[in-house]
Amino acid sequence: MYSDKLIGTICNMSWLSHSGVISDLLKQGDEWEWLPTSRDSIDPFCCQFARSPKESDVYKATLKSLRRLGESIPNLVDGPNDYTNAFKGAALYTFKMAARELFNKTPRKWVELASIYESGKWPLGITQSGRIIVL
Repeated sequence: MYSDKLIGTICNMSWLSHSGVISDLLKQGDEWEWLPTSRDSIDPFCCQFARSPKESDVYKATLKSLRRLGESIPNLVDGPNDYTNAFKGAALYTFKMAARELFNKTPRKWVELASIYESGKWPLGITQSGRIIVL
């Protein structure tokens, strides 16, 4: 049941509808680390959850939804650097991990991050103190 609701959310997502411009964020000079942007990245929150049997369905729905955005997103370009692929990879990772949290009935950080995507923003980093950096 949780996966159907999550997939419905993903399919109706307005990606980056309320986000800023990445060049403005990068100029702020805050020290932070990127959240995972590839599927094989290590979970920075150190959560070890069993894989969800619907995880691949959630991943495929996210991938399909992200394809609507095209190859490059203007507000994710900073000079010669295009962060579009990083954004897409981060979204895929986040929703995969949110599916795991929900399957294991322990909604934590990844479900929280998924809700930030749902609000039209990108949770792209984390500070040493644990504050999430949002575009």
